[in-house]
Amino acid sequence: MTAMAGRPDGAAEFDAALVERIRAVAHRHSAAEGQHPGELLRELDVLGAQAAGSPGVRILYHAVRSVLTTARAVHDGDSTADRPGRGRDEIDALLARDLPGFDRQLRAQQIMLAMAASSGPGRDEEFLRSLEQLHDLLDQPGTRAEERTVASDAKLVATLLAGMTGDQWQWDAAAGLTDEQLTPLRARARPPYGRDPRQSDRLLYGLALLMTSATDSARLDEAVAEFHAAAAATSARSPFHAATYAALAGVGLFRRAEQAGTADAWAAARETLAAARRLAGGPQHPLWPVVGELLGAAEQHRGQWADARQTELAGLDRYAWQVLLQPDVTAAAELARYAAGKAADLARRYVAQDSIAEAVRALESGRGLILHSATELRSVGDRLAGAGRADLARRWLAATDPAGLDGAPAELRREVLTALTDSPGDRAGAALLRPPAPAEIRSALAVLELDALVYLVPSPAPEFGMAVIVPVDGPPLAVLLPNLVTQRPPDVEHYLRAVTDRAAALAEPHRELQVQEADARLGNSLAALCDWAWYAAVGPVLANCPPGRASAASARPPRLVLIPVGELTRVPWQAARRPDGVYALELAEFSQAVSARMLCEIAARPPVPARPVGLIVGDPDTADQAADLPYARAEAYAVQQSFYRGGRYVGRRPDGSVSRSGQGGKAEVRDWLLSTAAADGVTLHLACHGVIQVEPGVASSYLLLADGERLSAEEIIASLALRPDRQIGLVVLAACRTGVSGRGYDEAYSLGTTFLAVGARAVLSTQWSIPDGATSVLMFMFHHFLMVERRTVRDALRQAQLWMLDPGRRPPDAMPAVLRRQLRVSDPAAVVAWAGFTHWGH
Repeated sequence: MTAMAGRPDGAAEFDAALVERIRAVAHRHSAAEGQHPGELLRELDVLGAQAAGSPGVRILYHAVRSVLTTARAVHDGDSTADRPGRGRDEIDALLARDLPGFDRQLRAQQIMLAMAASSGPGRDEEFLRSLEQLHDLLDQPGTRAEERTVASDAKLVATLLAGMTGDQWQWDAAAGLTDEQLTPLRARARPPYGRDPRQSDRLLYGLALLMTSATDSARLDEAVAEFHAAAAATSARSPFHAATYAALAGVGLFRRAEQAGTADAWAAARETLAAARRLAGGPQHPLWPVVGELLGAAEQHRGQWADARQTELAGLDRYAWQVLLQPDVTAAAELARYAAGKAADLARRYVAQDSIAEAVRALESGRGLILHSATELRSVGDRLAGAGRADLARRWLAATDPAGLDGAPAELRREVLTALTDSPGDRAGAALLRPPAPAEIRSALAVLELDALVYLVPSPAPEFGMAVIVPVDGPPLAVLLPNLVTQRPPDVEHYLRAVTDRAAALAEPHRELQVQEADARLGNSLAALCDWAWYAAVGPVLANCPPGRASAASARPPRLVLIPVGELTRVPWQAARRPDGVYALELAEFSQAVSARMLCEIAARPPVPARPVGLIVGDPDTADQAADLPYARAEAYAVQQSFYRGGRYVGRRPDGSVSRSGQGGKAEVRDWLLSTAAADGVTLHLACHGVIQVEPGVASSYLLLADGERLSAEEIIASLALRPDRQIGLVVLAACRTGVSGRGYDEAYSLGTTFLAVGARAVLSTQWSIPDGATSVLMFMFHHFLMVERRTVRDALRQAQLWMLDPGRRPPDAMPAVLRRQLRVSDPAAVVAWAGFTHWGH
């Protein structure tokens, strides 16, 4: 390398030896010798440290390191691979100085690996950016013939990946590839006797054959033979690569079976796919769900329906694995949305097959994965130590922040997840991936005194939506709902637009007129929405839901916990209105859950009885970052004075003055969350603004507190992770849209569910930006039924809402004059006044 010129005597020989050792590491990776890219990286870094004084060797070191880093990300399923700011600047700067041909090819390999890493769901822009980088790199004067070959390969890789990343593979994706063009690919995949082919060449040739086989059965046969040979050659030293080749051979045989339709063809496909599944070993392998889906289909063709469903369901475990692997929540969001869609599709098919228990398992596999990821790894250190992996526990704690949530790279996460899920008899480890079985769900329903769990699943028209019901007693069942479709009906569209408009008006201070106009539009939209909610879902569900333990003799209404999918989480289902004007709330008790998995976790927590102490936050001064909430002050102050006299009130009093106990800042709320002192209580009431952020790279949602300080959902998780013994009985979020997710509605990653996930027993959150005055009366009555009449949280909310609907309502003596005036000047029975609150948990 020219950069070695001018080095001291002996240094050139030392550098040359280093170059050969670095190249040997690169060769071992390309030859697929079975070493994890992370192991090769550690070996390479030792060599790189010895090359500190040699810029020429450092260029080669960084080029190889770039390839291995991206290969590790692909191997481990780290979806943040090739995102901006991940160490590429230094590499690019070094390579730009002096780029020998060998290093240019390494850089090209790195970009091609990045293309593979970014070929998953939702990453089209990154894929195209990598392709553009490759063309820029190789389309330069002086590019040699072998580098032109890399450029040609890159174009082919882009074409093949584009044909393989959709829901349906495009078997003619590279149909224009002629036999003449295949010849050099074949020559590289089958070098002269005595030389081993590079695995990348073998893979490229096999894929080129496979993806041009739409009308050429000979190419399909050759592709299968090529992949079989590659799997046999690598099975001993690299099960990971062997599983990849076997899976692709299975894809080819599946394609052949589709064409031939014979029992022998399907048997051959099943045999090869089953072998690929054994080699893959579990959801750690990127092709695990693909193999599961195809193997399940092959088993169906052989009449093995039960086996097929179990195979397909096991394939869904890969999505939970991938989400748990991601170093940050933003990276997990794309995968979680994709997983939710795949799970819902599978559930619809199982309902059509009358396999309702399997439909429940499928739905759960895609539910709440972001929240699951953000909270599940909090106790990893203790669990690893319990599994006999104290060494790994120490590495985990050293790599993460004090809460054990951030900082761990995907490779370490992979090692930790493997240790936990492989630990024999560790039910908690298995629960990282597998959702609860129907028997576990029924047990949780019994503990929480609920009668049924109900998934509400929309479908694209002309298919029917469905409700999948798990009763506390008896088998699960499904109800088809023809009006529950993913395309928004006009009534839903008007409602969602009104919710958005009102939130925008409240986000700006001094816009009282705009807020009043938005209130009117929201109220008008709710009337039609309530009618739609009844005939689209709630009416058929109540008609078909088994009574369970809510028998006529019990003299209580049925108690249902809903898990709405997608944007259905934004609908106030308890306000569904029957044609005679009766609301669903009057016929049943409603609660909501992120997933059955979380419902089971909550049921396992011992109750925390309510006490007249806690923290009450009333309309802190946000320094003009949002509109004032004068009735929220009156509500919060009245709640504290009437029901929590031993508690602490922070924020502004009804007259606008700041409480002597505190201004309602971030530190005061966080200190309360971390406190285990009995005097601080177990109830948190927040009458303040809650804000949703959906832009990439920012906090998902946050509380807006004094001086404009923000307390995000992520910070709440981190704070409570430091105090696993903190007992919080109730969190009331009387704030704007605290039940709506900032990470995609299907994930329900909101302020409300965040508190629930990290230990709170019960949470009340809001579906929209609740009108200030009406909310205040409802919240006062909720605490009255909770603390004076000693009802459960769920029943106290329902009783308060029924009280708002009752034309003969009478305010309790403790209600302050300002709230009594609000009763006289507003309509408490208006849907907008009471329907926006949702109960979660105990």
